[in-house]
Amino acid sequence: MSNFSIGDRARILEGDYKDFLGTVARKGEMDDMPFVYVCLDAVADGGLKQFKPGMLTRIEAPETVNHPSHYNQARVECIDIIEDLGLNFNLGSALKYIWRAGRKDDLVKDLEKARWYLDRELTRLESQREPK
Repeated sequence: MSNFSIGDRARILEGDYKDFLGTVARKGEMDDMPFVYVCLDAVADGGLKQFKPGMLTRIEAPETVNHPSHYNQARVECIDIIEDLGLNFNLGSALKYIWRAGRKDDLVKDLEKARWYLDRELTRLESQREPK
């Protein structure tokens, strides 16, 4: 049939829907000709359209688990710095939120999260201080 699997993300290469993106919903055949049914993004009528496999190209979904872009914006990843410095959970989390600030969530929200972890670490350190 075709080299597409249900759930694959695809870009339409030609025709009325050129450059539209969508998700493969099902596959079929008519007169020994394979077809791929794609649920197009941002199409008001539900967007399920039929295409010949040659009219589509598979696109890779963005990596959200192993190397998400909001933590991978320099020559190294945030986790590499956290591990190399041996930061504890609170400091590592604060660095993580500063590192990704404005790239995944709202800038202010990310910085507030970083401050929350810094405040938590300060409270922990202050509780361990020897009285003067």
